[in-house]
Amino acid sequence: MSTYQVTMWKLVIACLAWIVTVVISQSTTTQCDAYSNLSGTYYNCSSRGYRSVPMNIPYKAEIVILKNNFIKQVRSNSFVTLTNLHSLDLSNNRINTIQISAFLGLNNLQMLNLSGNNLVFLMPELFRPVRSLETLILSHNRIENIQAELLKDLVQLTTLDLSNNRIKVIHDNTFYDLVHLQELYLQSNSISTLTDKTLNGLLDLELLYLTRNKLVSISSEFKELTRLKFLDLGNNFITTIDKDAFGNFGRLTELGLENNNLSSVPKAVGKSASLQLTLRELYLGNNPIREISGSSFGRFTYLEDLQLDHMKLSELSLDAFKGMPKLRHLWLNSNKLKTIQKESIIPLRHLLKLYLDENYWNCDCSLFGLLQYLDQHPELATEKVIPCHTPLVRVGEPITKVLELSCDLESENFFSRSSSETPKEMTKKDALLVAIPTTFVMTIMLLAVLCLTTLSAKKWLQSSVKNKQLSGQPQLRRYNHQRHQRPQREHSKNYGIEVQAYATLEPPEPSPLPTRKTLQPYAYAYIDKRGSMQATVNLH
Repeated sequence: MSTYQVTMWKLVIACLAWIVTVVISQSTTTQCDAYSNLSGTYYNCSSRGYRSVPMNIPYKAEIVILKNNFIKQVRSNSFVTLTNLHSLDLSNNRINTIQISAFLGLNNLQMLNLSGNNLVFLMPELFRPVRSLETLILSHNRIENIQAELLKDLVQLTTLDLSNNRIKVIHDNTFYDLVHLQELYLQSNSISTLTDKTLNGLLDLELLYLTRNKLVSISSEFKELTRLKFLDLGNNFITTIDKDAFGNFGRLTELGLENNNLSSVPKAVGKSASLQLTLRELYLGNNPIREISGSSFGRFTYLEDLQLDHMKLSELSLDAFKGMPKLRHLWLNSNKLKTIQKESIIPLRHLLKLYLDENYWNCDCSLFGLLQYLDQHPELATEKVIPCHTPLVRVGEPITKVLELSCDLESENFFSRSSSETPKEMTKKDALLVAIPTTFVMTIMLLAVLCLTTLSAKKWLQSSVKNKQLSGQPQLRRYNHQRHQRPQREHSKNYGIEVQAYATLEPPEPSPLPTRKTLQPYAYAYIDKRGSMQATVNLH
């Protein structure tokens, strides 16, 4: 046999093996469901255990569903006979390879779903046979790069979903030919930068998702998106936004900037003249913003929802929301607010819900006005019980307990409704101001009592010792005078006889000498002018 014949035989055997494999796989699978309705003729082969695209799909099928199978590869000409097909669902398989002519013959295809597969790379000419495609879903794959040539021929595309991939960079003019694209989903990727030309050509774009990426700053990337209505930039790392970044938005109704690193309300938002006329929903939650002042926002005529939760707000000015007459929902929960003046909320006449839980509420009279207003408008409150954070006597109690107190709102002093209660609620600071001086005075008094007690005991002890010693020794002539100071005890020895004397600081006055008849043994002692002790002992 010649080499040519051997090669032919090998090809024949390979073809037979492939046919056998297909037949076996078809025989081990369950029959697909075929039915028709107003949407068209369906051929549903989802969750049937297919490992390849089935070959027995009716040529009249208009909607083919092959999701939730084990298909790994889509070969060329797999759908070449399905000329009526306008929707193809290949989601949630294991597809990692799509041959270049896989979609050949699908001239009327409008929707292609390839989400939930293992795609990493797509050949540039892959979608050339499906120029009529309107919806392309490539989400939840492993795509890292999108080439501009890949989407060049999809001029009728209105929806493109590239979310939940591994895209890091989008090249300039990638979407330039998608002049009819209205929805672009790029969330949950690793995009860190956008240039002025990244989104070129998207003149009809209305919805753009860029949430959960790695964007740090926004400048003029959206200058051509004049028809954009929805923009989600949440869950990024944005710290700065150029003041003119949103200047060309004339139709934007919803803007998401939550979960970023913004330290204040961007001027591109608060001072944007175009946004003030169109914006209806604004999400700024979970940013490290500490204060909302009257200058933070302009006059947002049609704003209905404002999210300011999970921030570091500690203060709201009285005119913080003065330019939002149609606000319906206001999220202020999970901040560091201690009080809110009712004047901040009263202008919001169309308010439906006010979220105030998880704050550091100080339950004193500064909060009374707001709670009184909410008590008059119970529809604004949520079902959650909001506890007090201070003062100590009210920690954990519902903030509505403040309504049980009578407050002088002008002086911000509140009084108990009961005459037996104290006139003024004592705060922790007031308690300390009272307790510290009181404790100091009581301590001084206690020390004084201890000193007096000690001195009295010592004097009594000295008196007892003196009386005991004098009772067994010769009498000493003592010269005590009222003006003399307390005597000091001295000891002297003369002629072997111990003499005890109580000497004063001044020399004693001389006493008359005793006569011989009355002369008795006695000791005479005094202190001379030099301060030394002199003693004389006379023996009878």
